[in-house]
This record gives sequence, structure tokens and C-alpha cells, in this order.
Amino acid sequence: MKDIAVALGCSVATVSLALRNDFRISEAMRARVTLQARKMGYKPNPLVSSLIAYRRKPGHSEAGTLAVLTKFGVLQNRWKFDDYFYFYSRLWNGLVERSAELGFRVEEVPLAGTENEGNKLTRIFRTRGIKGIILFPGGPLHQPYPAMDWRHFSVVAAAFHSEELPVHRVASDHAQAMKTAIQHVVALGYRRPGLALTPFLDPGIRFAMSGRFLAWQQGIAPDLRVPLIESKAPELDRKAFELWVRRHQPDVILSLTDEHYGWLRAMKSQKASRIDFVHLAKKENSPLAGVNLRSHEVGRSVINTLARELYLNHSDIPKVPELILVSGEWQDGHSVRRKIATDK
Repeated sequence: MKDIAVALGCSVATVSLALRNDFRISEAMRARVTLQARKMGYKPNPLVSSLIAYRRKPGHSEAGTLAVLTKFGVLQNRWKFDDYFYFYSRLWNGLVERSAELGFRVEEVPLAGTENEGNKLTRIFRTRGIKGIILFPGGPLHQPYPAMDWRHFSVVAAAFHSEELPVHRVASDHAQAMKTAIQHVVALGYRRPGLALTPFLDPGIRFAMSGRFLAWQQGIAPDLRVPLIESKAPELDRKAFELWVRRHQPDVILSLTDEHYGWLRAMKSQKASRIDFVHLAKKENSPLAGVNLRSHEVGRSVINTLARELYLNHSDIPKVPELILVSGEWQDGHSVRRKIATDK
């Protein structure tokens, strides 16, 4: 740093701050320092840099705290544990587990009613020395995150829920999960799979499942293609589901919620009783067949990605956001038959 300072005619402190991308140094000066450092073969040690940045902070005992921004309006211990919240709870557990292994701790920050308090949250986090932020999925799609000064934070989003901020993101690979489910049902002899997906969830996962399903349908005979359920309501209602089943007669239904399995089993027609079921977000201990999205591993990967950004002293919205996808795995269950070729 002394050599760089001499070459540029500035102080060592200026070089030090510029190499850490400190906004007290002008953008032009930071660019000059970075260019000169590159010319002179300067290579920072990210672990040492991170430690120095941590120890320089006032009140640095909280520098190991990661803020998890949620939109539920209540703390995690009051979340509802239905199908959707099961995914979130497993994701949360993965975050907490991996954070502890790496020496961090997570602190939940419910955002309901704070949309216009970005400056306040920025001051609070900076005062406490919190540099790592996780954007948690769930809650209203239209509700934005507060407009914080992201230059001071490393940020990683979990799942696809809110995309107004182009940050690094870790999510389940929903397209791969759909591909896996289709491969298994076709191998078992099913010919007319139907996809029951709620209008609320479909855009929340970037239409990854419906898109992959519709693409696969283009390769089968038109008379075997079961259309998607037509529904304008955010949540799929039972009446629309039953009408769809009776009208199109799929031989197996693919769905993200086991509520649809209950509706299917409650239908009293003989044809409906022969329709099987695949859960596209299967719980670990569920007896249903389906794909486990491994949201627990998504949570762990979120922390790995955020730790990398912190160790490298990266902050602000990245110029090139990365997307890391965690593959799901097929798990057998009683809701599909072993082989149905002889049933045709």
C-alpha cells in the first residue's frame, strides 16, 4: 500500500480505504487506486481483509450478525406450518444451522409496515456493525423491500419470491424438479399427467414448473395433453380443481400442495379414485411420492454465498448477479403405483 501511495502521490490511508471500496473516497480516486494496484500485482488476502474490517468496526461484537428480512409481519416462531410455511421453516432451519457452523448468528427482521423506513434500517444496521443481509421469501409479492443504502451491505436472496433487487440468489431448481417428476411418472407408465398449480405460486417461482411442463407436453400426442387449470383467483379453489379433474381425466396429478391430494381422494367418482398423485414439494417424512426440493440445503447454500461475499468484502448490488440452484430428489411413496402398464 505504501508503494501504491507513493506512485499516486496520496496517503496510505487513502489507498487502504480505496482498496476496501470505502465511499468516503471518490469514485475516481478508487478507480485510480484499483488500476495502480492491479498494475503493481497487488492481491489482497480476503480472510485477513475481512478480519481487519471486522475489528475496525465500533461495537464489532455484532459484526457476526446476519439480518434476515422477512415479509410475514410476525416472527418465525409464529409462522403457520402449512405446505407453504413448511418450505420456509426448512429454509430457515438451514440458514440457522449453517450460520452457527461458520460462527455467525441470524436475526429476523419482520418488514411489515417498514416499506418507507429504508434510511432508518440502514442507520440501525450500520450502527450495530451488521454487514450481511438475507432477503427471505414469502409474504405479498407486491410488497417491496425498504429502499436501503445497499452500498454498505452484502446481500443474498433466498428463493425466487421477490425480484425487484438484482442480487445474488440461491433457490430450488423447480425446472429440474419438474423434469425429475415427469421422468418418473412416464417410466411408471402414466400417459396423461396433469399439473395443478396455483396462480399465486406460479409467478413466484418464475413459471419454472409450468414452463417445463408445457415444454414437455409439446413432445407428446395432442390428445394426451392435459391443460393447466384455468383460475383467476390467487389460490386454486376446490370447485375449479374438481371440475378440471372431471373434464380432463389426468391419470396422475402433479402439485405443490398435499391439500390437492385430499381433494382428489374426497372425490367419490370411480374414475377419480384411480388418479394418482405426485407432490412437487414433498416433505421429508411424507408418505406421498414426489420431489423433495431440499429447502434446508437452500438455506445452507444461502449462508455459504453470503459468507463468501463477506470474506471478499463485497458490498452493494452486484453488477453481475449470480443464481445458484439446488437440485431436488425423487422420493417414492404410496400415492403412485409401481407400474401401471398392465392397467391400461
